[in-house]
Amino acid sequence: MARRLIPNLEEKILTEAIHLGSLYGANKISTTELAMNIGIKEPTIYGRYKTKMDLLTSAYYFASTGFEASLRVIDWDNIHELEDFNHVWFTVLDYAINHPSETKYQVSFRKSIDYDTTMQSGYEDYFVMIASKIMSLDSEHKELPYLEYLRLWVYWVDMTLKFSELIITGYLPLNLRTKTLLLQLVFGEHVDMSNTH
Repeated sequence: MARRLIPNLEEKILTEAIHLGSLYGANKISTTELAMNIGIKEPTIYGRYKTKMDLLTSAYYFASTGFEASLRVIDWDNIHELEDFNHVWFTVLDYAINHPSETKYQVSFRKSIDYDTTMQSGYEDYFVMIASKIMSLDSEHKELPYLEYLRLWVYWVDMTLKFSELIITGYLPLNLRTKTLLLQLVFGEHVDMSNTH
């Protein structure tokens, strides 16, 4: 009997994994439920992903693509001061708030014990672009080791995702006052507030 071909099957699997992970937590996804929800058999999932961790990690990469895209449309040539990164942060925050499933999934996955290994694989290639830009602007810390910038980036993203989740779930109001306060909490009390929107 011929195998039934499902268009965009991998995208459907990852999208449903993100949806379930946003509801239950990444580590509590049931591949049985996932398969049933998109009309396939569970072995089909494991025909594409060797382990459940492979599936969860692939879903994390997939959830990250929108964040990457939001960063890539920024006009990096017009960022001349560290304070200009206010706009970069607001861009990511707005994307996270407007994509709640992806945000909740990423928060959940980043809490998992396997996240450190994922970070060390260096998949977040847009970090290299941002770190290079910061290092070119920040004369005081130009010699800061790459690993230190990586730690700062992880902190920056973690805090942004967590604050976004608090807004999504209604624990924080969505307004300019909240966003500017969060900006100060993430980057410190001396950020230039004139670039907020």
